[in-house]
Amino acid sequence: MIEELAKTAFPAVYVETTDEDIDDITMTMGSTGLMREGVLEVAVVLVIGGRERDTQRNIAVEAIENTLMADRTLTNTVEDIRLTRVETVETGESAPFASCRMIFTVEYCYQLNNT
Repeated sequence: MIEELAKTAFPAVYVETTDEDIDDITMTMGSTGLMREGVLEVAVVLVIGGRERDTQRNIAVEAIENTLMADRTLTNTVEDIRLTRVETVETGESAPFASCRMIFTVEYCYQLNNT
């Protein structure tokens, strides 16, 4: 898949959802519907090709983190988002690319209305 991309396609980024936990939460008096609280892990996979791949990967990781941390509620659509960990893909697994997986934890809450 990555090997089929043109050199001009790098850096390449794609997003994968991983684990999600959803729980019902207690509503306040007089509220209708069911409130749910969720925690979702999202993996942002970054693939760098070309020269100085490790340096370019580090620059891209910092840029992605700074962009998301500038608005931790994603314009009030989630409660919070945070970078949980960065997993570097071993050189042999991603050669000739530099690759990593940035895992973000997203906390959100939503209401299901009774109909």
